[in-house]
Amino acid sequence: MQDDLTNFANYLLDLDMSKCSFYFKYRIELDRLKFIETLIDQYSTIHHAIEALDKEDENETSGKNNQAGTMKATSQVDVDTASKTATNVSQGVTDSEGKQHNKPKKQHRSMLLAKILMKLYCQCCQSRTYYCDSKFEQLEKIQNQNDFHRLFNFKYIPAARLTEEQSRSNRSLSNQLVAFANSDDDWNSMMDGVTETLYNTVSENNSSVNRESTEVLSNVLKAVGNSNGQHLGDVQLEVDVDKTEIQSLVGRTTRAQYLVEGTGVSSSLNYVLNETSQGLGYSNLVYLDTEIEAFIRDRKSPENQQKVNLLVVEEPESHMHPQMQNVFAKELISRYDEDGLQGLITTHSTEIVREVKVSSLRVLREETLFNSKLCDLDKSISDTNKLLDDVGLNAEGFFKFIGIADLIFADYAILFEGDTERLYLKHLIQTDSKFEKLKNQYIAYVQVGGAYAFKFEKVLETLQVKSLILTDADYAKSVKSEADLKVEETTNETLKYFYKEDSGNHNTEPSINDIFEWFGTINQLDKLSTKGKVVANVEKHKLNGECKNRDLVLLTCQSKSDKYTRTLEAAMLTRLFDLEPFHEFTREELKDKREKYGLAFPIPTFKKKGDEEKTDDSSDESQNDANQRMITLIDILNSSAMKKTDFMYSVIMKKRAAKMVPHYIEEGLKWLMLD
Repeated sequence: MQDDLTNFANYLLDLDMSKCSFYFKYRIELDRLKFIETLIDQYSTIHHAIEALDKEDENETSGKNNQAGTMKATSQVDVDTASKTATNVSQGVTDSEGKQHNKPKKQHRSMLLAKILMKLYCQCCQSRTYYCDSKFEQLEKIQNQNDFHRLFNFKYIPAARLTEEQSRSNRSLSNQLVAFANSDDDWNSMMDGVTETLYNTVSENNSSVNRESTEVLSNVLKAVGNSNGQHLGDVQLEVDVDKTEIQSLVGRTTRAQYLVEGTGVSSSLNYVLNETSQGLGYSNLVYLDTEIEAFIRDRKSPENQQKVNLLVVEEPESHMHPQMQNVFAKELISRYDEDGLQGLITTHSTEIVREVKVSSLRVLREETLFNSKLCDLDKSISDTNKLLDDVGLNAEGFFKFIGIADLIFADYAILFEGDTERLYLKHLIQTDSKFEKLKNQYIAYVQVGGAYAFKFEKVLETLQVKSLILTDADYAKSVKSEADLKVEETTNETLKYFYKEDSGNHNTEPSINDIFEWFGTINQLDKLSTKGKVVANVEKHKLNGECKNRDLVLLTCQSKSDKYTRTLEAAMLTRLFDLEPFHEFTREELKDKREKYGLAFPIPTFKKKGDEEKTDDSSDESQNDANQRMITLIDILNSSAMKKTDFMYSVIMKKRAAKMVPHYIEEGLKWLMLD
């Protein structure tokens, strides 16, 4: 159904005939004249507040401990509260050594004035609505706010819906369903019939009531007559009711009930339960659907067809368990699509977000104390599609697959290679006191691998989620020395992508040495010595208008501090065993370490060339010589018997996680905690 926009004709500023949009801007503005008048009116109060504060400063300077008397004010401004705030500040702060430091008197005045003036300022602000062009530059004020409101048929379903107490005491669900039914002509016709039948039944039986009441009351009436000389007359009872009272009775006694069909041996039985027998989530679900259906029906009226119909549902997930949220989200979104509804769904639920097209998502991010930014993921989708063309993927499906819903609600994000990283990182953050700050934050764990991590660049920048990318160096397994390593090329696409983007050199594949030289010390001031590269930052605005760049995304991998290992597991073993780069073990050394630390890792057996189970490490030596070969960490991790998940579980169960933290992970997590 198309909306009739006749009512909007007066608010058109875009004369491009190929466009059919109208633009409005809502602002909270200061009434300057009112503000000036208020300042003049409150001058005496403000002046006395500053004088009282000055007196406190003089008392402190002279060494007096008595506090200034309580300042009294009868104005609408809460000067008492402001003065107390300033008094507390004037008493100074105590540092870690127990020394008292008084703040300058000028700062005391500023804090007092700021509190009072802010309250006056807010009192003099008012909301205003403008219609404008598509760039929101040419503004025309709508003089009467009601004129703007009349352009819309607006339905808002708040998150504060039914409560347990309301549901049980007020029959809220029953009332809601009856109210919805009362707007249907067929229902009203049927209920009129019920009312008429009840009224006729009562009227027809009134003669019986009269007769029976006379007989029942005969002894009482006879006694009364004997007492007053038979001056009473006849008395009888009658049901005195009209149709309106019958109709009200029917409405009050119409209840919502759940019909439950029996199953199994009780399949022939049906049960009827009242509305309070179901959980609050189910009752809210019925309530939501009823409200939505009422809006859909209401917008078809002739009056509303000339308005823009907007349906806003706030936090539909309230009181629902996650599975119900997911199912309801599918149904709700299909209603919006199938019935052509316009509007918004606000949510804090990852289950709701998972069912929405990524291109339809808008995310609010705080910029300053009084200002938020609307993040449009649609543009991020477009930019990411360009990065995915080479692998035949689309951003919409890619982001849904890796769980963008978790990213949207995250305080921090960690992008990593595989399952063992997820196991290790979650356990480490929850158990190691060094990362206590992260323990209480919502972290999105995104398993994406070095081949795809860089494709999150635009989304992370749009959402402004501080993120750590942990990837692997990924050099050739045959490297045996630092000199050989530096000329090797990495196969890690994320390392290559960010290096090329930053250096501007897109035509040459970087060597491992190029990557390590490109990496810089993460933050020398905070003693984070591990190498890494901040590959994205974001501007943060302050209330005073200042703008400061904040590190947003850090890319790091194993490097010199992790002895040039190439995987998480190798870096962990190197840290635990305190190894030098490219260390080689004898078979006995490995057996001793495995027994000592109780870790699950294999000790590879090398086969002679020509054996059926020949491996890539086979040689022409005798079996005895093969068993005497030195073994590297690469040999262990490349063994067909190596089960990385078993290894990580043994690390966790033996409580060795904190002692095996690779430097690139430890310092990366510390960077994540920096403000």
